[in-house]
Amino acid sequence: MSWLETFIVTIVGSSIVSGGIIHFGKHWITKQLDYAYAAKLEIHKAKMKSVSDTALEKLKSSLMVESNKHSVVFSNLHERRAEILAKTYQLLVSTRNNLEAYTSPIEFGGADTKELRRQAFGLSLEEFTEYYSSHAIYLTEPIVINLQNIDSKMTTVGQEFMSKVEMATKLDPQGWNKIYGEVDLLTKTTMKKIEAEFRIILVGKNI
Repeated sequence: MSWLETFIVTIVGSSIVSGGIIHFGKHWITKQLDYAYAAKLEIHKAKMKSVSDTALEKLKSSLMVESNKHSVVFSNLHERRAEILAKTYQLLVSTRNNLEAYTSPIEFGGADTKELRRQAFGLSLEEFTEYYSSHAIYLTEPIVINLQNIDSKMTTVGQEFMSKVEMATKLDPQGWNKIYGEVDLLTKTTMKKIEAEFRIILVGKNI
């Protein structure tokens, strides 16, 4: 083999070797970059998951706190409504009893005069009206409407009894009994509604 052939073979061989080295180098570098990228990607994923998990836990905690707040407010509201219903019921019964005492056809010896009984009824009616009207926001609309109707009816009954019986020069037994009978009927529907609403609240609190 001549020196020229030897030189060419050497050059070609060197080129092949160099090409192989370069190819291997590129492949090795690519692999290292892939590994480094994959490692960074996994680290980034882990950080993102950690951040996400932390944010999720904070959100859950925040929602739990808000839920507990709403639960407490809701529970307190139910307790407040129950108190108002009970107080309204008490004042209604008291006013009804005073109206019954005022309009009763039976007179007992030593009992208060009709005037005193009328005054007692008037005071209880005033207290009843002021209480339920100032707490109407806690009551359902049907109950408020019934309370307003019964308030108006008791006022009318009291006024009619005063004019037709207490102030009359001649008593009308039938008219008296009719007025007394109205007193017994006008409270029943409203009292039943209040009782039903009160029981609903109690059942709701026990669930």
